[in-house]
Amino acid sequence: MDDLETSSLSKHKEAVKSWWNSEHTKQKWHGQTYKSDFDTHLHYWIRQEKTLKLLDELNLPKSSRILELGYGGAETAGKILERGFKYYGVDISEHLYENAKKNYSYYIKNDQAYFYQGSLEEKFHFEDNFFDLVIICGAIHYAGKLSNNFLEVKRVLKHDGHYIIGQGNMFTLNDLVSFRKLLKCIIWYFTNEQYIYSYSLSFKDIIFESKIKKYFLKYENNKFFNSKFMNQKSNSWKYKIHKRIFSFSTLKRTIEDNDFQVTKFYGGPFLYASENENSIIKKTLNKILQYLLDKKIFIFLIKISDNFVFLSKPNKKL
Repeated sequence: MDDLETSSLSKHKEAVKSWWNSEHTKQKWHGQTYKSDFDTHLHYWIRQEKTLKLLDELNLPKSSRILELGYGGAETAGKILERGFKYYGVDISEHLYENAKKNYSYYIKNDQAYFYQGSLEEKFHFEDNFFDLVIICGAIHYAGKLSNNFLEVKRVLKHDGHYIIGQGNMFTLNDLVSFRKLLKCIIWYFTNEQYIYSYSLSFKDIIFESKIKKYFLKYENNKFFNSKFMNQKSNSWKYKIHKRIFSFSTLKRTIEDNDFQVTKFYGGPFLYASENENSIIKKTLNKILQYLLDKKIFIFLIKISDNFVFLSKPNKKL
């Protein structure tokens, strides 16, 4: 997956920093606790569960150092610290940095936790071969220069270290049952889109936030494209972020193209359900699909899961 061009990179970085330091993100993420319900936190809860499962399966000694990039509300930090590991976290948000220091002051005082403010794609303030494991979940899509991230992770990892990457899927089953989301995914697939510029589901934005816009530019300001029908469900982002979108295959290929090898992966969930007449059906189907994937009965289901989590390790240096 290509890095952003230099002309767009600085604006993107500033937009990401502004977004994560905004009052909105402060209100959303401070004091959050993941819950295993279907209409709010299932996306995060399953990703965290699979990440911690991979961590536990590594059987690392308690003296191990773990770095998390983009710790957000520091939910996973708490789970890692409870397991007795030495934790290091880097996040771009001043709000979340201050919040993490407050919530984990006990571990900080006992030299078990260290929190920093910084970017996941710029040089880390750690020495070479320092960490046994690096984790990044739900944040790598903000990297303007992915290659920088992989190079830095490889530098700070021990030679036998591991890199866990968790990320949302661009082709999730939950989206494919919605017509507008399905349409957006079809366009993404055939145009090989690499970035998303908003979560807008208006027909106009679906067209003009993709590569097919070049065929419609001369009609952009006409009456039809500015009608209520074409702009219904519009939701433009204030911050001009180039947010990467990944399928299972593109993320796996990105990892391998950056000199890491995938050794294991997990995925899920599949469907969300709010409290309505479809809730029981969706929840039951989600549990069945999750079981089939977890038991490796239908591995192909990973390609339509909401999230996937990869365990990887750097290729050996020659």
